[in-house]
Amino acid sequence: MPIFIPSNNRKHHLKNVLAHGLESTVTIHPINYTYTINKDISSHLSFSIIGMSKTGTTSLLKLLQNKTAIIPKERCDLVIDDVPLLLNTLYNIEQQTNLPTGLKCPQDMSSEKSIHNYKQYFYKTKLIIGLRHPIWWFESLYNFNVRNMNSMIKTDKLERCVRGSHGVCAWRTNIVDFVSRLNKTPMGDDEQKYLALKGKQQEGEVGPVFLYEVNQLEESIGGVSDAFRRDLADFLGVDGELPEIPHISTAGVLDFIPGAKEFSEDLMIDICDEQHSFIRGVLMEKAKNSSEWIRKYFIQSKDVRVSSKDYFVKRLEEWIVDPCIERRRRTKSKADIITAT
Repeated sequence: MPIFIPSNNRKHHLKNVLAHGLESTVTIHPINYTYTINKDISSHLSFSIIGMSKTGTTSLLKLLQNKTAIIPKERCDLVIDDVPLLLNTLYNIEQQTNLPTGLKCPQDMSSEKSIHNYKQYFYKTKLIIGLRHPIWWFESLYNFNVRNMNSMIKTDKLERCVRGSHGVCAWRTNIVDFVSRLNKTPMGDDEQKYLALKGKQQEGEVGPVFLYEVNQLEESIGGVSDAFRRDLADFLGVDGELPEIPHISTAGVLDFIPGAKEFSEDLMIDICDEQHSFIRGVLMEKAKNSSEWIRKYFIQSKDVRVSSKDYFVKRLEEWIVDPCIERRRRTKSKADIITAT
C-alpha cells in the first residue's frame, strides 16, 4: 500500500532518492506524492536508540560513533513515515563502511507510527531503551526547555501534552503502554490492568531489546557502568571495548548570551516543591505501575536483555517510593550542617 511522502520532503525525494541505487527498492509516485517499498529492507538498520528522552541518549550516540556507523544527528524519520529518506541515508553509509548502522530518536518509543514502521520495515533492528523515574524525567525535560528559553506552562496543566507543553507531560511516562507495543510479553488479562491508554495492541514483531536504567550510565558506580558498556557492545556485536560514557549536556544553548543562564535558572522548577504536588502524584502512579510491570513481565522475556540485572531491579524497585522524600532529607541534612557550623 503506498504511503504519503511528508510534504516538506517531496522535492528531496523526487530529486535525490532514486539516484543512489535504490531504484528497484523504492518506488516514488510523483503524481500523488506517495512511495512504495518493494523489497525487504530490514537489514539496513542494525540498531536504534529509541528512548526515553533524558536518559543519556545523546551520550550513547557519542559513545557509539567510533565503533558503529550511527547517524551523527538525531533522526526521527519513522515518526513521520519518511522511510525513503532514512533508507537513503543508511544506504549511503553502507557504501562507505561495514560497521553496524544505527540511529537515535527518543520519540520513537512513544510514537505509534514509529513502532508500526519498525514492525513493517525494520523488524530485525535491535532496540535500545533507557528508563528514568517519571518524576526525575519530568523535572529534567521541563528544566531543559526552560534553559533553552521555551516559555513553559504550569505543571498542574501538564497531565497531557497540550499546546505550549513542548513535549513535557505526564502522558509520555505511560511506559507500559509504549513498551508493550513491542510485543515481548503475551499482554494477557493479567497484564492489561497495567495499561493506562487501553489502546489496541499492534500485531507484528520487532528486534531484540536492550533495556537500561539511566543510573547505569554513571561511571562512578563501580562495575555497573563497566558491565553496561561490555554488555551493550556484545548486544550490538561491536568488537573491542567501548570507552567511558561521555557526559553530554544539551541544555543552555543560549548561555553565551550575557544574563541568559541566570534568567533561565530562575525559572527552573524543583518538582519536590509543594506547588507541583498534583503532577507529582500523577507521575508517581505511573512510576509504580511501570516498575511492577517491567519487573514482573517485561524483563522476563527472552528477547529483552538487561545489564547488571540485580542492580537494575533494585533501581526499579525504588520507583515505588516518591524520590522527593530522599531529596528533602538530604536538603535538610545539608541545612542542618550549615546551621551547626
